[in-house]
Amino acid sequence: MANCPNCGVKLRITDWRPNCPKCGVNMMLHGFEERFEQDAKVSELTIASVRVNYKKFTGGMAGSLWAKMRLYFMLLPVCAVLAPLASLTFTLPFYARSFSAGAIGLVSLLNGVPFVLAAREMPGAVAPVWAAFSWVLLCAAVLTVLAVVIFLLSLLSFIRVKAFSIALCCISGFGVLAAIASSVVSVVMDKQIEGTVSMAEWKLGIGAFLAVVAFGAVFYANLRLAKEGVTMSFLDGDLERVAIYKRVRAGELKWEDLPQPVVETEKTLEVEARIQADLEGIYIQNSEKIPDELKAQLLERRALALSKTKNPETASATENQAIGEAALVDTKEAESAIAATLAAEEIQEEATDNG
Repeated sequence: MANCPNCGVKLRITDWRPNCPKCGVNMMLHGFEERFEQDAKVSELTIASVRVNYKKFTGGMAGSLWAKMRLYFMLLPVCAVLAPLASLTFTLPFYARSFSAGAIGLVSLLNGVPFVLAAREMPGAVAPVWAAFSWVLLCAAVLTVLAVVIFLLSLLSFIRVKAFSIALCCISGFGVLAAIASSVVSVVMDKQIEGTVSMAEWKLGIGAFLAVVAFGAVFYANLRLAKEGVTMSFLDGDLERVAIYKRVRAGELKWEDLPQPVVETEKTLEVEARIQADLEGIYIQNSEKIPDELKAQLLERRALALSKTKNPETASATENQAIGEAALVDTKEAESAIAATLAAEEIQEEATDNG
């Protein structure tokens, strides 16, 4: 069974009441204030961590013009690799086969594996033509992989904006070179086999041009983003709260050692001052020791102090603290006046009794 959190006595199965049978403390409410204060600290730090992560995510994804352009451009390479870089058609007796160097052509190439293996062993100029086309297919495969990598890295770029931008610049630049290399091979082979190899027909595709434009756009957008960066604005004190939260999770600090609030900012001071002023006003209004006439005067003075601020809801922390101190001084003056009045009445009663 459990033990009493106050005195440590072991509870029996018949001790079903909320109070300890030995010390009488309410075990359900024992340490409630400490737990409540710790929950407030946990809430302050965890909410600040969520706010900071959300700001980093939104800032890294769409925090500037070029960050938004990167999101728009990340799909361009994926669309560009769907177009063929080049196409090659073999016309043999009783057989004809076409191949295209693109993302779609790489998938359809699986159906023509027997012909591919046979083309490598063909005599004459067919084998060199297929060897050159294999290089174009390799460029298409590289461009397809790079397009997928660019898409994934663009989605994860909020983790580290500058580092991912530099990586995307390198990847997209390599994609531009691969597209140019495939177009050079295509142009050279198209001129070489024209009129020389009757059974092979080489056609240029628009995939190389589209790939250069798409990867070039990604390169330029990430280059500008790496140079200009992204400006992220966080709430006052949130970065400090996140740093403290990391130290708490690492075991360097304990919740009991942290103050409440953990980080004081102008906003927290403003809220505390406003609560203090409201509490003083409630005390003046509900106090039975203060005469009604004096109570009305104190409330009137407090209302006048509040009206002197520009806006009580958005008043500065200094003004609200001054209002709270003024209300506290009024309360102490009222208590002193009441104590003096009561003392005078007691002295008068004693004088009357003695007389």
